[in-house]
Amino acid sequence: MNRENDFNTFYFSHGRTALKFGLLGLKIKQGKEILLPDYICDSVLYPIEDLKLRPVFYSTSEDLTPEWNVLEDKITSKTAAIVMVNFFGQPQEINKFINLAREKNIYLIEDNAHGYGGYFDKRLLGTFGDIGISSPRKFLDINCGGILYTKKDLIINLNEIKEMEVKSRSKVKRLINRFPKLKKRLVKTFKSRPVYEKQETFAEDKINDYLIDKDSLDIVLSQNIRSFAMKRREKYLYWEKFSSRRGLKPVFKSIYAETNPWCFPAYARSQKEAIELFDWGWKNGVAVFSWPTLPEQMRKNPSAVLERWKRMVCFSTSF
Repeated sequence: MNRENDFNTFYFSHGRTALKFGLLGLKIKQGKEILLPDYICDSVLYPIEDLKLRPVFYSTSEDLTPEWNVLEDKITSKTAAIVMVNFFGQPQEINKFINLAREKNIYLIEDNAHGYGGYFDKRLLGTFGDIGISSPRKFLDINCGGILYTKKDLIINLNEIKEMEVKSRSKVKRLINRFPKLKKRLVKTFKSRPVYEKQETFAEDKINDYLIDKDSLDIVLSQNIRSFAMKRREKYLYWEKFSSRRGLKPVFKSIYAETNPWCFPAYARSQKEAIELFDWGWKNGVAVFSWPTLPEQMRKNPSAVLERWKRMVCFSTSF
């Protein structure tokens, strides 16, 4: 555990494990409702459902901000918390969320999985809520890594959780990652393009709960986050210009100055065009992909959310 400023920091194997232990710390009663945006990764639901809490979805616009009037109508006496997601590392309307949570006397949970190391108004993203999470494993060449931020008075019980054991496969993968040209050649030789246009392609199974392993933690703690965040912002702006030339519509009008963007997201005009961009990326050795695997209730039925996903194209900001 690392103590700094007015929050505590705990390191787990995955962001969803961090979320689970944060929820346990809040001691929310079974059957209570957790409000989440309708455009959300299915794996976020696992810890919520494991603790027998009920997910309820609120509508979002194409820029992934809440439809505030609809959101407020969703809050009832059963609502225990609301999840604010910093999509792709871009800060949400944070002050609005804070004020709403205070007004309604509910917990604010900040999902900053896509914004590890980013800041808003000189404060670390992930630390604005009662609890918050970040996912360094999405940004760094590490075996695993999810962070839980909590207010200092919140007690998190780690007595029965062990450090994650690193498998040989993970070690080999990290070794190959040190040689990007070799990795690209191996991928081209032995893999075909993932079917980004299918929802089930990246559906994730449930996982066991672990703390981060020592090697991964050492890497996380040694990083100059601000330096690589600046490089990611530069890549974001490169893809922003690229998308403008291609006639794509950026999800966000502009990037916030202190972010650490996981990718540059934009909308194609159709799913056909999105698939063409996935093909282009694979052919040219560029990571162009879809996100997320939506919750089952979103992906099984025709909806505006599913149609939005069909046009969403993500350009990696890795360097």
